[in-house]
Amino acid sequence: MELYIPTDELEPYAAEAAAALTINGTLSGKSAAAGVQRALRILLEARNRYASRPETDNAGRWLLDNCYLAEQAAGEIAPVFARARRLRAAGGRALVTEVCSLLLASGDGEVDAERIERFLAGFQTAAPLTSRELSLVAAGLRASVLDALAALYASPAPEAKRCGVLFTTLRRLGALELGKVLERVNLVDITLRRDPSGVYPLMDEASRRDYRRRVSRLAAVRGLSETAVAERCVELSLTGATERTRHVGFYLYDRPLGEPVRRPTGIGYMLLIGSLTIALTLLAGLACGSVWAGALCFLPFSELVKRAADRRILAVTRPRRLPRLALAGGVPAEGKTMCVTFLLLTGEGAADAAVRRMEEFAMASRDCRGNLLFGLACD
Repeated sequence: MELYIPTDELEPYAAEAAAALTINGTLSGKSAAAGVQRALRILLEARNRYASRPETDNAGRWLLDNCYLAEQAAGEIAPVFARARRLRAAGGRALVTEVCSLLLASGDGEVDAERIERFLAGFQTAAPLTSRELSLVAAGLRASVLDALAALYASPAPEAKRCGVLFTTLRRLGALELGKVLERVNLVDITLRRDPSGVYPLMDEASRRDYRRRVSRLAAVRGLSETAVAERCVELSLTGATERTRHVGFYLYDRPLGEPVRRPTGIGYMLLIGSLTIALTLLAGLACGSVWAGALCFLPFSELVKRAADRRILAVTRPRRLPRLALAGGVPAEGKTMCVTFLLLTGEGAADAAVRRMEEFAMASRDCRGNLLFGLACD
């Protein structure tokens, strides 16, 4: 029998549950995905049994009418777990799944955004979750519902009311947007928002997510907790003498945790292009029997080699997204900017097209409060 905990009592209850939980070892994301598929198989077998009967009870009708929700959920969340690699374990299951099961049980099978936020906030006072684990909460909740449904339909006489509650929860979870909720309970995000420069809270959601991922990578490399890395970045920012060094991002990217980092100088790239260009030029000269013929091929070969090298490099390296501010209120006066497009005008038609394009940019930026201007530099 499940125990319903009122919403205003969830935080202390979650803290006690976290303190009583034993977190030990890890398991693969594929193992968690296999658990989802196992629960689905039980439900599909139960559906087939009910479908073969001339008459069925209310629990059977709930399954026959809503089994597609279970199939849809499993199809969406199993790949999410499979991509998660190694996950911390508790009670023989992924920690995030165990947390979600406790949350589901505390509401007698019902969850909403407020209960999720309060439970996670309370749980993390005793057992902080990583950013990756928090990103799996939505999938973990749906997996927990599937587990609960599988346990019900594996019994001889599943309770129809309980089945209805769980299927209703599964439907609601499929449409529930938890991005803001999970960010508010993310301890790394809470720490980075103390950024002395005040820049981090003003960033857009994708940029803040990139910062948290950077914290996760540094924590894995240095063998520290994510919150310890975030705290260290804030501490270092407080000692910064300039606006740049007072921003937490400086100690995540430019000087990770205050230590210098070696950056590529580009010498290897230039040597590659130069050596290949010279080699091709010499071959062309030998093939034509003329030094001048080879010399004339130098610039075309240089351009071809550079394009081929750039294409190959872009194919094997991931581009880094530049952090940016959300600017929810538009571009401020101190950030007034002019975007200039350089182009060669080849006729009246080209001029008209350039002006129309500039008007499109201006119309798309109407919410910038007139502080984003556009210009053309033409020849």
